[in-house]
Amino acid sequence: GVRLRFDDGDLLCDRLFAHPPPCPPALVEQLPLAVDEHNAVTVDEHSETSVPGVHAAGDLMSRIHSAQFAAGNGAAAAYAVNYAVTLERVVDGSL
Repeated sequence: GVRLRFDDGDLLCDRLFAHPPPCPPALVEQLPLAVDEHNAVTVDEHSETSVPGVHAAGDLMSRIHSAQFAAGNGAAAAYAVNYAVTLERVVDGSL
């Protein structure tokens, strides 16, 4: 079990899931990417941010911080990037 000590007493529990507050990397501010009221990077339906050509996934764009969510979201963003690059190559005739 886990024992948490507080000023007004202890709390015993079987498990503890700690969730640190989100802290966006400096790159988010340097680009600057648009964020929502929770400091999550905003994206469109193709995972593209407010800066054209820059895509975001996982913890950057959600308050749900989990490896499973980030992996699935990252795969969706990778698909969107691949689609965008392929489309550009079709349009410019290099594919």
